[in-house]
Amino acid sequence: MGLIDRVKNCVWEDVLPFGQVPQHDHNVSSIVQAIDGTHIRVIAKDSPSTNARLVAPRLEDASLAMMEGIIQ
Repeated sequence: MGLIDRVKNCVWEDVLPFGQVPQHDHNVSSIVQAIDGTHIRVIAKDSPSTNARLVAPRLEDASLAMMEGIIQ
């Protein structure tokens, strides 16, 4: 199993209104400002919020998950 495959179902994206700060203690892999708000990618086994949706993992997500001990 590859590194990216091991983090499948653990990468979430949440879109917050501009200026709102995330209210969770999960590992954030990226924050991107876009037209529709602030897109936050989170590495967690469970959803960090009711609005978060699972997304396809990227190499940087898998690397962070491995360094933080979320995956082996």
